[in-house]
Amino acid sequence: MLRNHYLVLSCVFISTTILISFLMLDNTITQVYTDFTRTASNNQNQLVAIALLLVLLLALDIFLPVPSSLISIFAATYYGFAYATLIVFSGMCLGAIIGYFLGSGLLSIAPSRWLKEKDIASASKLSLCINDLALVTMRGVPILAETSVVASGMRRYPFWRFLFITGAANLGIALIYASAGSSIQYLDSIGYIILASILVPILACSFRILIEYFRSSPTAISEGQYESPHTLCENLIEESDTKPNSNNHKTYHASFAINYSYDVIYNDHIFSPINSCLSDTIDGLFKCNTQSPALVIIDSGVIDAIPQLKDGIVTYFASYQKAAVPFILSNGELNKTQTNIDKCINAMLQNDLDRQSCVIAVGGGALLDTVGFACSIFHRGVRYIRVPTTTLAQNDAGIGVKNGINGFEHKNLLGCFAPPAAVINDIEWLKTLSERDKRAGMAEAIKVSLIKDKEFFLWLEDNRMALARFETNAMSKMIKTCADCHLDHIVKSDDPFERGNTRPLDFGHWSAHKLEKLSNHQLKHGEAVAIGIAIDLTYALLNNLIDNTVYQRCINVLCDVGFKLWHPCLSLLDEKGNLAVLNGIEEFRQHLGGELSIPIVHEIGSHQSHNSVDFQRFEQAIVLLKKKHQNLAT
Repeated sequence: MLRNHYLVLSCVFISTTILISFLMLDNTITQVYTDFTRTASNNQNQLVAIALLLVLLLALDIFLPVPSSLISIFAATYYGFAYATLIVFSGMCLGAIIGYFLGSGLLSIAPSRWLKEKDIASASKLSLCINDLALVTMRGVPILAETSVVASGMRRYPFWRFLFITGAANLGIALIYASAGSSIQYLDSIGYIILASILVPILACSFRILIEYFRSSPTAISEGQYESPHTLCENLIEESDTKPNSNNHKTYHASFAINYSYDVIYNDHIFSPINSCLSDTIDGLFKCNTQSPALVIIDSGVIDAIPQLKDGIVTYFASYQKAAVPFILSNGELNKTQTNIDKCINAMLQNDLDRQSCVIAVGGGALLDTVGFACSIFHRGVRYIRVPTTTLAQNDAGIGVKNGINGFEHKNLLGCFAPPAAVINDIEWLKTLSERDKRAGMAEAIKVSLIKDKEFFLWLEDNRMALARFETNAMSKMIKTCADCHLDHIVKSDDPFERGNTRPLDFGHWSAHKLEKLSNHQLKHGEAVAIGIAIDLTYALLNNLIDNTVYQRCINVLCDVGFKLWHPCLSLLDEKGNLAVLNGIEEFRQHLGGELSIPIVHEIGSHQSHNSVDFQRFEQAIVLLKKKHQNLAT
């Protein structure tokens, strides 16, 4: 962050110095410029030669430090709007073609002759995310304009498509420079030319930043306003590399990126025949013809609460000229098993599903995890729509990218990262839940507020009694904000598939996962997370990472919404006589892979990852939590 600040300050300083220098010498420089243009304008051959020189300089900007914006503005003030447009357009197009072919043969013609090593690395990295929009938005941005065309060549972007897209972008930029330059053509000051050559790239950078900002924001769409997701798979990059002592073997390096996109839609009564939201979503996502019906896998707990739902689903699909087959699957954490995976796959086979078929999962987090995993491995992946029906599923599990089942006595040991095609959150499902299930998901909201969003925590603190009464407006606000926080982390963390070992969203989870197992799943996931949050907060208090006032506020929110922060399994000992729950730390490290990384709150709304912990202090935290529980009980 500090480095970025220095970079910005340096750019401002250099730009200011240049402007001041030109302003101080404005009359002298302007007179020299005027004399030169007057002399050159009287010689037709000289005019053509200068134009060709400008085209060449703009083209060479691909690997030489050419002030292209200054040259473009100069061309407009010197030649006027029409000729300047032609000159700038020609130079930029020629430069783009040179950059493309330089990139396409980059690794076989000694790149150090043309580009610095860091430029090659930047182009290689950029090649993973080059697409049509990126090419357009980068054309006016210094450095990125040159790097993007080299990157296009490196990833073997279709040449004629590249030429058309960059040509269109170049024409737009040429028109902007020609307009800016010709508008100051008759002003008697070279300073205006310098100023315009600085402002145009700044505007291009600002436009690029705005585009990236809106593209990276998580999508939370309501009332049927949604776009169909798209998948972009980059081409292979073939890299020939002769390594020392390798008998001159060639290595072909395959590199590609996939752009995942899915909508989180908020809608009510989605299986009402007069509500077309689900039908429209299916039409937008599954456009390929398939002979199979939609397979709707339903949580058995949902069917217990709404026995008529199975027939209602068939009626809904029939009203939109679609076929659906409801299939009921056992719910709950204990049913996240290979047996249920086999049941799902068998149902898909029996109903002739193929890779273009539609699967809809209706249920809580455990069912969504199971169905998502089954879909990811059936025919190597069929797309599915999630319809979360519990608080925890709607604000956390249902909107993420994880799928999996328990196995070999370990939670979520088997699974994958496979984003859904869409998520539809319907608050009406919560009316079918017990108070315990309604409350359980609040733990994830408190968790994410403590590590990421102070304003959200303050809202939870102010509305904790309304949440304790399960008031609809409060519940809806809590779910949407929590879901947005989780989605924001997935989109902007640069690690949606958790390749690293830092997991801020797992605050309170090292003990929660262990507590679920130790309690034989008497504790629901959200209840275990609430206890896990309390343990980690108490540990932070004992280590003077938070003060007692902050600690008590956090504990009060947990207690006031109805969580019990103690369970007898916290006192269980392992075969060595240690608290069994503390074994969850090593199990958590193994699940992360590599170095231990436990997120601990240091102040409301922020956290730090701890790579080592004090086991004795955690024992003290658990003892203190037990005392607090006993005091509350009396």
